[in-house]
Amino acid sequence: MSIKKIWKENKIAVLFVGVILLIILVFFIMIFPLYSSRSGSDYGNRLDGIEEVAIKDDTNDAIESYFKDTGKVEKVSTNLKGKLYNIVVNVSEGVDINEVINLAPEALSNFDEDQLKYYDFQIFITAKVDEGTKTVVGYKSKNSENVIWTNNK
Repeated sequence: MSIKKIWKENKIAVLFVGVILLIILVFFIMIFPLYSSRSGSDYGNRLDGIEEVAIKDDTNDAIESYFKDTGKVEKVSTNLKGKLYNIVVNVSEGVDINEVINLAPEALSNFDEDQLKYYDFQIFITAKVDEGTKTVVGYKSKNSENVIWTNNK
């Protein structure tokens, strides 16, 4: 079969297939650039320079032991996600949550000045109160000097 014969007998079908292929090609040309740049880091270039101010495991251990040595804390965990460093503190039963809140800013002294200016810090303090749970959150931005607390102390 020659192309001319196919064209004469099936003009509508050939045009339909051609238009569908053209639509698929245009779709790929428009969509592919959006997804082809996904091969890099989730943070793009926002974490440039993080190697110079990396938080080491001994700093995490120092923070955990700082809270546990007070005898007012049941469990402490730390988590670094990008430029956000989280400290989660579970207060022992019978201890006032405000006592631990007053200890929290001192825990940031385990970080050097460059780390304090690079990372944002969140401190979650959870205590069992009566039949429920109370959580107070403190946040220190890299641009601020002090920890700011939620008003549910």
